Amino acid sequence: MKDLKSIVPWILVILSLSVMVIVFWAYYISNKIVGPIERVLKELDDVISGKRTEPLGTRKGDEMFDELVKRINALIKK
Repeated sequence: MKDLKSIVPWILVILSLSVMVIVFWAYYISNKIVGPIERVLKELDDVISGKRTEPLGTRKGDEMFDELVKRINALIKK
């Protein structure tokens, strides 16, 4: 019984740290997806409204949307 009482606090610490790591990882991953989407949508709105005429670009880390941006730029050129 005494061994269990000394192990439980360590298990709680490890679980707490694991949850914190998962939360920060999820935050990082969601920012890698949502951030570029919001930026591309804003730039598309600027193109539609006529405020922007140059092609869209991708920033470092936005490579996930590179193919989409290439196709959007082809439409802008037309």
